[in-house]
Amino acid sequence: MSRVREKLIRFDGNEYRHHPAGSGNPKDDRITELVIENLPESGTVAFVECGTGIIPANLRRKSISFHSNWIDCEYAKANAADSEHRFEDFAITSCTERFDYVILRITKSASHNMKMIAKALTVLTPAGKVLIAGGNKEGIKGIASKLEDSGVVTSIFANGGGGRVLEIEADQKLSYAEELIATEYTLGEKILTVTTQEGLFAHGKSDRGTQQLLKKLRTVHGKTVLDLGCGSGILAKAALELGAEKVICTDISAMALDAARRNLGDDSRVEILPTYIGDTLEGRIDVILTNPPFHEGSGTTNDLGEEWLEQCKKLLWGKGDLILVANQFLPYMRWGLERFDYVTELTRDDGFVVYLMRSPIKKAKPVDNRREINEVIFSV
Repeated sequence: MSRVREKLIRFDGNEYRHHPAGSGNPKDDRITELVIENLPESGTVAFVECGTGIIPANLRRKSISFHSNWIDCEYAKANAADSEHRFEDFAITSCTERFDYVILRITKSASHNMKMIAKALTVLTPAGKVLIAGGNKEGIKGIASKLEDSGVVTSIFANGGGGRVLEIEADQKLSYAEELIATEYTLGEKILTVTTQEGLFAHGKSDRGTQQLLKKLRTVHGKTVLDLGCGSGILAKAALELGAEKVICTDISAMALDAARRNLGDDSRVEILPTYIGDTLEGRIDVILTNPPFHEGSGTTNDLGEEWLEQCKKLLWGKGDLILVANQFLPYMRWGLERFDYVTELTRDDGFVVYLMRSPIKKAKPVDNRREINEVIFSV
């Protein structure tokens, strides 16, 4: 796994490895402290979306953790080595174990939170409890209201640090259906359809940046194509339509990989696997298609974009092509010129730029920023 930007976090006298691509910074997470202060003293425990393992490590006995973020899962294995860690979307897990406590950390998607809570209630022992932790600014009060509207009674198990932990008894039920929404993209004269679910990027709508990239995608016939940060798998689906010999889909999100499997079906040309920006991939890659994220946690970062391009530089074979779409305000032209011999804009429209980058350079070279400056000046 890539160690770029990895940090050591000190928490209650101990050190834990952390990566910003995980689901939060435990150094500043008062909710983590609140949960740890109120961990159950006995009983079997499952943790859901509880980050890079600090909470399970403080339980000080064996537990099972479910992570939809692959970085969280890999780091938690090191930080809480005595517990079991599973990389899967808890909302659709096939877990057959029963737990006295399920401790769930809410995510940014309220709908996905409700699905996970509904699942948690089905894996409790008869006297078990679901504990739902979250910050006031993250929507924990809204979750309590949604549960009340659904007939589920909650009580406040713990309060403080700008958040709270809700408690639900085992004898309650919550019915919450999976909502899959079909979304259409155009590839030349063809219409490509993918389905997405709550919590997935561009759920229920076509992403404008991805659509701009598809407008400039011509042919990848006979090539090995990497859909980097694959999401629903729409770029991989387009590559297959255009004759790719092999397509690799990779992401750090279990929800994304599940969606890609559903949308691409049982195609022998497709390989789907978790990685951090393709860091464990080997072998020839001729074309990379990508719509890189620029958010980590609740903020934006340029560090991720530069690391993304550095990984693409390492992955491409010979004079392979990187076709990338990004928001216009991100300096991908400058980053690209530092890493590739050939960089050009294929289009600039609707707030996005589609870049073609080719021939990774072997060593650093002086960067000519005049082109980037001129393009910004004349892009009004």
